[in-house]
Amino acid sequence: MNTVVKEVAGMAFEPKTIALSKIYLDPENPRHEALPDEQAIIHYLISQEQVRKLAKDIAEAGSISPLEPIAVVKHHKVKSGYTVVEGNRRICSLKLLSDPDKAGSENDRRYFSGLSKGMEKGINRVQAIVFESREAAIRWFSLRHRGEQDGVGTKRWDASQIARFNLRTNSRDPNLQALLLIEYAKSQKLLRPDEINQLNITTLTRFLSTPIFRHHIGLANRNDIKINVPDEEFNRALTRFLSDSIDPGSDVHSRTSAADRKAYASQLVKDGVAALSHVRAAHTPGESASIENPAQEQATATSSVPNSKAETAEAAQQAASNPTRDQPHPDRRRKVVQSSFTAKINDKILRRLYRELKDIDAVDFTVAATAIFRSVLEKSTTLYLLSTGIKPDSKLDEKLKQLAKQLSTEGKTDRELKFLRTIASAGRDGDYAPDTLGHYIHGGAIPTPAYVFRYWDNMESILRHTLNRV
Repeated sequence: MNTVVKEVAGMAFEPKTIALSKIYLDPENPRHEALPDEQAIIHYLISQEQVRKLAKDIAEAGSISPLEPIAVVKHHKVKSGYTVVEGNRRICSLKLLSDPDKAGSENDRRYFSGLSKGMEKGINRVQAIVFESREAAIRWFSLRHRGEQDGVGTKRWDASQIARFNLRTNSRDPNLQALLLIEYAKSQKLLRPDEINQLNITTLTRFLSTPIFRHHIGLANRNDIKINVPDEEFNRALTRFLSDSIDPGSDVHSRTSAADRKAYASQLVKDGVAALSHVRAAHTPGESASIENPAQEQATATSSVPNSKAETAEAAQQAASNPTRDQPHPDRRRKVVQSSFTAKINDKILRRLYRELKDIDAVDFTVAATAIFRSVLEKSTTLYLLSTGIKPDSKLDEKLKQLAKQLSTEGKTDRELKFLRTIASAGRDGDYAPDTLGHYIHGGAIPTPAYVFRYWDNMESILRHTLNRV
């Protein structure tokens, strides 16, 4: 690399490629009190400054960031040596990857040795900026570490900017849905530009994390802005929500609890602005939903059901002759328990609950089907735990945790237990959390048939096991 000495406001600095072995850690780095030697610095940076994580990232990338050069000054004693004045953590990480024995403990030595062995090529030389003195470097590295001041220095992205970056790079971000809603509101002119600028993305995200709230404004999931209500209902509910979020006197703010957010969703219903005409087919607002009328969908679903043994036989023959024929969507059915599911249940009460669940039309009687399903879920879990000598907890979520733990000891795989563990640990805000299920049953909202269908389908293998056991 050709080195060129540059003068900026009378201060000289020189870009240069330097051997790692000639660079020494800074004992006077602002991250810590003055330390006596390099070993003490390494110990401190490992224990207090997350050098393990940084070294792992460098090992995986095969490089330190090319956007952030190391800054050094000539060592005050070692001939041809340099002291780091910017990049102490990065140089420490490189030293540990190059020589894991520099780590103090045996556990740390094994960790950095493992990272080092996983690298395709070691990093023995780094690009650095050589300053003539520590004072000459202060102006520049203070811009990075003291943050943005009056437009000078590195200005951190806010939550909206981070979410926008993640959207453009296809990275996961908890604020992504909120950003998409803001962009949608801007494009549809639901609020004035000055109001859009006042929206707090983290406050919006807090509300969007609550399934009942999402249900009442018409969002079909937590990942995007697909909706399952007519556009006008969604726009009405979204406009109210966004407007409330910039009103200091409203119930939409950053300090709400899950109960507060559910109460706000209920208030939208009382005020007549909630989205209530849920349909099965999710769509992006601005595009026509494939089915806008639930009654029309039910009629279509009913007309497709064979009405006689002859029609049933004909349908079966056609399916057998055309094995690649698309199967009906699992959400487009009327019963929670599919006809292929069987269970031999000894407990009389549970058997009665199960039969009613299997017989009920969940499209016409969705709330009732959801209530019976919850009863089957809790009763079967309770009886199963008792059959294994476990005293069931009084709360359903805790019972489900007990069940997952017991089934794990019986050989159920992590994959088989994934959904059960998810709902058991979802707290109050998970889509399929017991608390959300209870909210539907106690009249806090009206579930869609698809909700209970999917809940059953995800739990089917676990329920088959527990029902046949009790």
